[in-house]
This record gives sequence, structure tokens and C-alpha cells, in this order.
Amino acid sequence: MEKPTAIWITNIPVPYRYRLYESFCNNERFDGRIWFDSLSYGESWATQLNEKVSYEILGGRTLNNETGKTPISFNLIRRLREQSPDIVVLTDFSPLWIFQTLFYMATVSKKIKLVSMTDENRDFFSKMSFKWLRLLFRKIVLQNSQLCICCSQRSSDHIQAISKSIKGKTIVSYLTPEASYYGDENTRNPGKEIHILTVCRLVELKRVDRIIKAVALLHVRASHLRWKLSIAGDGEEVDKLQQLAKEVGIENNIMFLGRVIGKKLRDVYRQSDIFMLTSYKEPWGVVVHEAMLSGLVPIVTRAVGASEMVEKAGGIVVEDQIAEDTLIARLADALEDLILDSAKLRDLQIKIARDASQVTIDHEVAACISAI
Repeated sequence: MEKPTAIWITNIPVPYRYRLYESFCNNERFDGRIWFDSLSYGESWATQLNEKVSYEILGGRTLNNETGKTPISFNLIRRLREQSPDIVVLTDFSPLWIFQTLFYMATVSKKIKLVSMTDENRDFFSKMSFKWLRLLFRKIVLQNSQLCICCSQRSSDHIQAISKSIKGKTIVSYLTPEASYYGDENTRNPGKEIHILTVCRLVELKRVDRIIKAVALLHVRASHLRWKLSIAGDGEEVDKLQQLAKEVGIENNIMFLGRVIGKKLRDVYRQSDIFMLTSYKEPWGVVVHEAMLSGLVPIVTRAVGASEMVEKAGGIVVEDQIAEDTLIARLADALEDLILDSAKLRDLQIKIARDASQVTIDHEVAACISAI
């Protein structure tokens, strides 16, 4: 019996999906091919795609927005008619993609299985511009989908809340790094100087200023404690953050590392004790899982999608629907508690690394492919 054909329509290749790309294109259930909007929006990731991934480039234009880029491609419907797939997996948010896909489904005689894939959650969605329009198109695509693959339980809850037609038809598949790459437990016993780390793009929504303000408050409260904060990443906020560090008088305790990737990033993780991510909207946050696998104790805000993994493993989640000064104080409390109790910090490092390793990329990829 001939296998059905499946097309996955998405924006650009990203590292934490490489294994899923390979499995989508090489499995026993269907013949898969991926259509990317582009190989890159300025990143160098695409060089890692190999011959196991069958893909095409849609091309077209993109619109900048506060969540990244929205693909604008007008030739999708023509490509769908040429390929005549049995299954369409639609990811990322592009109203034009949704319109063309649904129009194609309505104008062909055969039944098409539509699978929606999203990393959207309530907090992330609530802060988007043109929220009403996005909600309208999200509901339309969900009404026509047989399945929605979500990146977190919070994402699944959000999707089921906005569309009655998708209830009971969602699965959760975490965006998972390679455990074997990061997974050696952190063997660095917390010493006299604690190393705090954050890894992210230095843009406004990541709210790295919260971390700087929290360590500054910690310094005021307990100036005898020895710590260093490393900020790995680059972006438009770097000058502003460096100026903030000077204004609060802790520039000598902060290292701006710039963009760090690959083995250098793995080494940075392994030299650190505590990881922080305090975004005001974050669909998931793969760096949180990377840090946990490396044996760091995570401190994250509730808006970070991976907070559900952090909470289960015994890390620290700070509620963020509160006054900003209170949030900063609670971040400082969490840091002070860990730094003052090195035995607790070490025990948590071991437990968190062990728990994080239980969420494997093999399991998540297999769950995705079997659901499609």
C-alpha cells in the first residue's frame, strides 16, 4: 500500500528541531517533505541540515513584528496543488499561509488531514499586537485541524480554551535538546563565588534588566556574598543593559559574553551554578532545559513556557503577574537562598540534572511522528 504524502510548512530551520526534521522525512508512516519559508533570517543554523532532510524553500517576503517575523508567501497554494499532499502540518503564525492552505483544502476532492503546530500560550498570545486578528485566524485553523501539537501543557490548555472543536485533540511535545550533549552532571561544587548565567537574545521581551536589578538588590542586602553574573547573547538591548549595570554599581560583577554557541556554550553552562530567564513572554525556552541538563538550578518567571518543567524538577518559578518591584525582590530572595545554602544548591543541581534527563528528544520526536 502506498504511503500518504505529508508536507510540513514552517518558517526557518532551528537547531532543536533537527531530529524531528529527519524523522518527519524518514519514517514508516508517511513520505514527508518540509517547506521552509527561508533557510535563515540572518542566523547560521541552516548549514547543519543534512541529506536526510528533504526540503524546499517557499521564498517570498517577511513582516517584522514583536514576536519575530511573519512569512508572506503567495505561491503556497500553487505548490500544494502541484504536490497534492494527503497530510499538511502547518506551523508558525502566518494568516496568508492559513488562508491558502484552507482554500486548497476546500477546492480539492480528496480529504486532507490538517495538523496545527504551535508554541503559543495564553501569556504569550495576550501580549501580541493585532490580538483579535490573530485569534480569529487561530480559531479558523483549529476548526479545520484534526490535531494540534503544542510545545507545552500551558500551550495545550490555551489552545483548548480558545477552540471547542480541538478539545481532546491536542498533544504536548516539548522542544527538547540532545540530553547526551549537555547531560554530564555539573561536577563543579559550588565554591566561594557562585556563577549565575542567563542565555538569550538581548531584546526587550527577555527582560534581562530584571536579572541585573535582582543581583544589584542582592548586593545591597548581602555585600559579603561572592557571585558573578554572565550574560550570553547579543541584541539591541546590550548598550542599555551595560549602562544599567554601571548605574546600579555592579558592572565589575557582570560579564557580557556576546553570542555563545556550540561547545563554548556547553562549557559556559558547566562552569555555572544558577540559570535565570525572566522573560515577560516566552513560548518555551530551550535554554532552560539545556541549563538543567548541565546541572544548573533554574530561576524563571511564570511567563516562561518551560516553567512547568522547572517546577516539576524542583527549580524556582517566580510569579510575574505582580508589581515589578515585588518581582525583583522575589528573584533576589531566590538567589540569596541558594547562595547562602551551598548544600541545598548542590543537592538541587544533582536532582534537576537527573530529572531533566528523563525528558528525551527520542521520546518527544516519536510522539510527534506517531500523532501525525
